[in-house]
Amino acid sequence: MAPVGKQAAARWSVGPRATATVNALRRVTALPPSKLLWLDLELKAGRVPALVYTGAQFSCLRSDVVDYLSQNGEVCARLPCSVMCVLADGRKAQVKGAVRLHIRLLSFSWNHEFKILYDGPFPAILGMDFLRRTQMRVDVATRTYCFGFAPGKTGSFADEELKPRPEPYLQQLCGEVADFTTVEEPPDPAE
Repeated sequence: MAPVGKQAAARWSVGPRATATVNALRRVTALPPSKLLWLDLELKAGRVPALVYTGAQFSCLRSDVVDYLSQNGEVCARLPCSVMCVLADGRKAQVKGAVRLHIRLLSFSWNHEFKILYDGPFPAILGMDFLRRTQMRVDVATRTYCFGFAPGKTGSFADEELKPRPEPYLQQLCGEVADFTTVEEPPDPAE
């Protein structure tokens, strides 16, 4: 007599339920990609487009963005840091510095530490450290966010384009972000 676990596994490996499970997985994996969750980080030197990304352990700023901010009057407290991390595309990166900035979202502000990335596609990333610290709640379905300490005050993620900026460099960053926010519909396999 075979153990119950093996019998149960044998029942699930054949028959209509096994096919339904595979078909359900195909349906799920065939969904078009969702738009990324972009918002404007408000700083003294201007608004920087930032991606809210739960896959990032730390909040990060690209080094050219840090340089721009410090050259334009933003108080950037440089901090020592040495962390090895794996980027979303699978590359390993050595983070050798951090910066503390005073940022604002909605009507709230914080001094927050960002790791400095010397290579990366996104100008700024708000990672899990920021989400935990601020109790940020993200509603993906409605593309809104709020903070646990003020649930009645909500903000919206950018749908198509971020607001234009008077500063040419920050406007260029918005152009880079636009490349990531464009979601193309997959071709119809029936055609």
